[in-house]
Amino acid sequence: MRLGFHISIAQGFSKVVEKAQKTNCETIQLFSRNPRGWKYSDLDRNEIEQFKAKRASSNIFPCFLHLPYLPNLAAIKEELYTKSINSLCEDLRRAETLSTPFLIIHMGSRVTLSEEEAIEKVVRGINQSLQRVPNQVMILLENTAGQGTELGFKFSQLQKILSGVENKKRIG
Repeated sequence: MRLGFHISIAQGFSKVVEKAQKTNCETIQLFSRNPRGWKYSDLDRNEIEQFKAKRASSNIFPCFLHLPYLPNLAAIKEELYTKSINSLCEDLRRAETLSTPFLIIHMGSRVTLSEEEAIEKVVRGINQSLQRVPNQVMILLENTAGQGTELGFKFSQLQKILSGVENKKRIG
């Protein structure tokens, strides 16, 4: 088993590996942008190259990218649903740019939808995203504690989503 932490990118991607090494991380998780916002700026190529070079010369692996908290693939409002899919696509691209093989996501909150309707929306959103971004990044579904109407607190919910995703090699 490899142990690690969520490492902040506040001082830039070039500092992530050093921060991780100071805490004896064997693996890391990070955001590619503000986790509590929708906006993102272009990734700085120099910062990314330094990050990748430092990771390659370290014993830190695997590396996990985490989707920000705002996207909701079970959103009832079409505008938020579309924005969430676009956000997932952006982070799938960013994960590839960062040579990060995994993207962790929360499925979302179903609010007024039934569990089945919400799961169908999540599956549809993931399938659309994987089709739009045909790279090798694997989406990992993060389980939740089950507060409110969040999805992902029952294994049956996770299994239904996993079963519905068409590209089985890119979901876990």
